Amino acid sequence: MQIFFRHWILSVFLVSSIIATSASAQNVTFPTDFFAERLQGSACSKFFSSSRLNSDLKMISALSSASMTSTNSLNVNHDAFSKRWTKLLEVSYGAAAKGDAAASKKILGTLVNLGKANALLNAPSYNSAKKVECWKGGRSDQPCPLHVVQHTGYTGVAMLYSAIVLEEYATPDQKRILDTYFDKIYKKFLSPLASNGAQSDGLYEFGDYGLGVLAYARWKRDAWLAKSEIRKRRSSFIKKIDAQGMLKENSFRGYRGYWYHTLGAESAFGYALVARSFGTDFFKDAKLGPRLQNLANQTVIGGQSYSDFRERALQKSPKNAIKDPSAEIPHMHQFAVGLPIILKREYGYGIITTSAYRSKGRLETISKITGFNADCYYSSLR
Repeated sequence: MQIFFRHWILSVFLVSSIIATSASAQNVTFPTDFFAERLQGSACSKFFSSSRLNSDLKMISALSSASMTSTNSLNVNHDAFSKRWTKLLEVSYGAAAKGDAAASKKILGTLVNLGKANALLNAPSYNSAKKVECWKGGRSDQPCPLHVVQHTGYTGVAMLYSAIVLEEYATPDQKRILDTYFDKIYKKFLSPLASNGAQSDGLYEFGDYGLGVLAYARWKRDAWLAKSEIRKRRSSFIKKIDAQGMLKENSFRGYRGYWYHTLGAESAFGYALVARSFGTDFFKDAKLGPRLQNLANQTVIGGQSYSDFRERALQKSPKNAIKDPSAEIPHMHQFAVGLPIILKREYGYGIITTSAYRSKGRLETISKITGFNADCYYSSLR
């Protein structure tokens, strides 16, 4: 009788688990074009030119041999990767929004060739890079190979974005090649970096790599992975965004506090937009929603009175705080090209921007913080 009872309890537990998992999976939606059901509008294609496509693809193809070296914990030159993956997304979003089948097939051919070449996979692993302590002793001149791994991973995420928005043009053979390649990218870079990001104090690019996990889940059509990622990232954001809307680490990084605050803000809001497309609205979440509201408030306040924000940023001192006044960057992060749009569309806020931000920001195309632009997202809503 006892054995039968134990088996009955186990059976009920397993059935309940299956039902619960299925129910959770049913709450996930998979937009065709990842952050929107269908990309549309000039905002998505403004950086695309069919006449430049061949030269653009030649530049992107160089990712098969591109490399970068970290200089120190504070600064790193990532152009070898970021200029190429932003170009990949420029042409991918443009071709998708225009429904340009010929261009889409050319871009996919370039992606497949990169997959065949196992591009990026010769970079150090996360586990090996983390053995070197960045900001050791709070010093900015310490080496930081983790930067190399991070930017390699951002490139992998961009490749996933590109493949997703052009997926309808891919042949079965191309899908198989990319599937195998993305499995390797996810295992070596995206999964460990996303896990570390959820546990770290700071909030940085691609929603601490959560957007990479969502992109991989969308590519694999893995509803369980998507639901798990969104749940974990919600908990992480609640931990990192305090009740006043300050970011636990970013906002207090000394003379670059506001710069890193706005990077984190665009990352968090960008993730929230994608999560909403996947069926979970962080903006309306009972606990996280008010924190996002206050994060927006603090971002606007910092634009109105940078000196007051800086004074608060200097009150705490995480080990990676910038304490040298000569290293100050007194404006919103120039990569945060979507932040003013998101603040306006979600909260009705205007934000004061400096000429330095506008000057640097005009050189940016695709957001290097989220991998997509907010104006493209909003123009694609039906």
